[in-house]
Amino acid sequence: MSHISRARRSVRALLCVLAAACSIVIAPAPAAHAAVLMPGASLAHPYSDPIWWPVRIETKMMCYHGNPGCRNPVQHITWLMDIVSTDFTTKRPHEPVYAMGAGILHWGVHHDTGCGGENGRGNFIYIDHGNGSLSWYGHMAWPFSVPDGAYVTPQTQIGLMGNSGYWNCKKFPTLHELDIAVKHGATNGNLNGNYVELHHLFACVRGTRQSWPEQVNARWQKWNDVPNSLHVEPHILPTSDRNHSCIPHTPPTPARTTSVHLKRSGTDAMRATWTLPTSGPRRTSTVVLMQEYHPAIKRWTDLRKHVLPPTRTSTSFSRLHHHHSFRILVMFHNGWGYSAHSPLASALAR
Repeated sequence: MSHISRARRSVRALLCVLAAACSIVIAPAPAAHAAVLMPGASLAHPYSDPIWWPVRIETKMMCYHGNPGCRNPVQHITWLMDIVSTDFTTKRPHEPVYAMGAGILHWGVHHDTGCGGENGRGNFIYIDHGNGSLSWYGHMAWPFSVPDGAYVTPQTQIGLMGNSGYWNCKKFPTLHELDIAVKHGATNGNLNGNYVELHHLFACVRGTRQSWPEQVNARWQKWNDVPNSLHVEPHILPTSDRNHSCIPHTPPTPARTTSVHLKRSGTDAMRATWTLPTSGPRRTSTVVLMQEYHPAIKRWTDLRKHVLPPTRTSTSFSRLHHHHSFRILVMFHNGWGYSAHSPLASALAR
């Protein structure tokens, strides 16, 4: 037996003795965490657009950017909508809040039991609906109803209306409120992007889908028309069905593509190709996102996005940095929302 073999056996014996003496248990590496799917959520169709009214109780409008009677423009310089319960009693239970669309839920501020900062919106959640579309839910009660990173649907109760945040607990300590917003153009899973105006949201009423606010009051053709109930005669937003009967159980969004390729097509240029799904709901557009890897910061960032007709199967990107790595993903869209994104395809620019 060689000196090297004897040395190896001696090292092994020493390790075993040390492990026994210290009661060491050598366990296998932990497995990756499986996705948490709330009832009805699907990895094949994880997203849908945020188009559903998020509460089922009777409410009033507190304030929306520029709406009639909203006298605090500093508070609402963006498209944030505050809605409040009509029940102001102090010992009532908090009212459920539901996701506005299917997506991946993320915790923002949580466990906020104080009044927070001057502009604090208290406990909040946001949901990724695909392709940089986010919905936001603020002033919520703690704890939330679902774990961080869970896949949710419009039938998922995500939490409860609350009173967290500076303005609420100081001025209206018995108020149960929710503020909601939708953002487009968020990048890299961050809570950025631009607020967009909500014109209409859907609600189930006696098993039928209604478009609110115009089917609540004909004078309200968009949410910005609904008066602020604190400064003018209260206008009630009615209850909606708690059984979600008109919400599709699985979002009828397009099927994903599983075949995507990225290849160099000349100096500083690349060509992306993909195949179209052969089944599933129809598509209305195709989105191709290119990302670039930055060695200095060791992460990928969104670079360019091409929005194309639903029948296209290729697109080209030019003026790319030499010797950088690039990757693409492809998603399809229809009237309900975005498909799951494709596998990533990557290549190195020359």
